[in-house]
Amino acid sequence: WGTVVTIDHNNGFVAKYFGLRKNSTVNPGDEVKTGHKIGILDEIPIESADGFHLHLELYKDGKVISPSDYLGKKVDISE
Repeated sequence: WGTVVTIDHNNGFVAKYFGLRKNSTVNPGDEVKTGHKIGILDEIPIESADGFHLHLELYKDGKVISPSDYLGKKVDISE
């Protein structure tokens, strides 16, 4: 899967970003804010035929959900 960055967005949301270049990402424990660069795209070894791309998984309360249901929408994580 290449380098993976997992971000706990609080309120039950967790995002996993796959296919980032090694040593180009944030460090464990770093605080990440909207607009913060978390890495540079690289090859995903098991999906190398697809070229460089981001593989995104989104979870709500431990269950996989569709990222497309949330992209472009503001989600309140202030609880």
